[in-house]
Amino acid sequence: MAPHRRVDRGSLSRGRRALTREPVSGFGAAVLCASIRIFGRRSASRLDRGITAAIAIATLAALVVDAAYFGGRARTKVWLDYLPLGLLSQTWHFAAAIRTYGTKIDISRKAYQLHEANRDLVFAFVIGESVRSRNFSLNGYARQTNPALERMPNLVSFPHATSAATTTRKSVPVMITRITAAAALPLMTSGETWHDISVPETSFISIFNRLGFATSFLANWSQYGPWATTETIFAEEAAYTWFSNSWRTLSDAQHAQRLTAFGVRDVVRFDQGYDENLLFILDHRIAAAGGGRSLIVMHPYGSHFSYTQIPPEFRRFTPVCDLMEVAIADCGPSLVNAYDNTILYADWFLAEVIRRLQGRNAVLLYVGDHGESLGEEGYYLHSHDLEWEKHVPLIVWASDRFLADPINRAKFAALRANRNRQVTHDFIFHTTLDLAGIESEEVLRPALSLCRESVAPFIPVHGVP
Repeated sequence: MAPHRRVDRGSLSRGRRALTREPVSGFGAAVLCASIRIFGRRSASRLDRGITAAIAIATLAALVVDAAYFGGRARTKVWLDYLPLGLLSQTWHFAAAIRTYGTKIDISRKAYQLHEANRDLVFAFVIGESVRSRNFSLNGYARQTNPALERMPNLVSFPHATSAATTTRKSVPVMITRITAAAALPLMTSGETWHDISVPETSFISIFNRLGFATSFLANWSQYGPWATTETIFAEEAAYTWFSNSWRTLSDAQHAQRLTAFGVRDVVRFDQGYDENLLFILDHRIAAAGGGRSLIVMHPYGSHFSYTQIPPEFRRFTPVCDLMEVAIADCGPSLVNAYDNTILYADWFLAEVIRRLQGRNAVLLYVGDHGESLGEEGYYLHSHDLEWEKHVPLIVWASDRFLADPINRAKFAALRANRNRQVTHDFIFHTTLDLAGIESEEVLRPALSLCRESVAPFIPVHGVP
């Protein structure tokens, strides 16, 4: 998501008990505006002004504490987070994002037809965060970072996949809408704001909605923030959304009750914010579909900096660099150890998603939004126009039930035949529709579907950070 920020490792339970950042800021702004109006009244007594001043000072203190110690992961310690600029910048960014994304052409209004055999399909679409294809042993990496996926039958990995950009807010729109990287290029370079790509159409989520799929968007990220709103606008096309801060307005009793309803037994572990939390929500959404067809989009925290958002049992490659204490450039090989542990955890996470889909008519598509620099040529993190930051994993898995249908089996065979091709994010939208059995002469471009034998040639796009 964000290219340059540290992760607050403070207690997430503290953040859960607090209001989410947006309501706190909005309430604070209202109180401060009211205070100014009271001070401006000539009729206000000294007592009125004294009480108002005390409330205003307390509100300012609360907002500063909220900005400095809020337990969510989508936090940035930059000047624009703090008062008074924080209130102004958050309001401006949110309004700009809504203005850019608020009026889109509803692509679901076009004509579509769903393959009869996929009337009960469960499609899991997983966005890999900050993942490097070159660190997947599935793609030839010397260190075994994918022990579970390597043993998984009916799985195809594309070792030569390239992202549209090296930031989430620019690459995700290309993945889930019809816009191509080349078409988005002029928009991508328009500025370093949330609303960099003003995609004119809705995403494939709206199409699945139209065809009767129970749609869900589950993200181990905060719903709003400087790097989240672009994705959030598309996520809201889904009938059900869940973000890591979705339950933070609940009281402790309500929170415990909600976790129990979702099958969570270890509340302390859940409050650590690991990606496995998404599995509880996934179970709930599969059950809610009642055996019907469903699309579940998931965006784990993945391999984002500071490479520590994983359970202790997955920190197998040691020593690891404590990036809260040591400058990233001073970490050396321990930085790669920390990063590889996140890939190991992603391997386990994907295997757990697949385990839940086995026995169903189901497919999974996993694709990285962008890669990461780990010190190559002095670069770290992402948001640079570098080859290894655009080299991302692309993995497709299908269940035995899905492959029992001849048409589905033929498409998966084409996927396997195309696995060594150079492909880009341009292929993801059309491959997703085709793999789900969604036909449309108006929308689907067979040449951009990896489920077809005839595939368009690779066209690299440069100059997109």
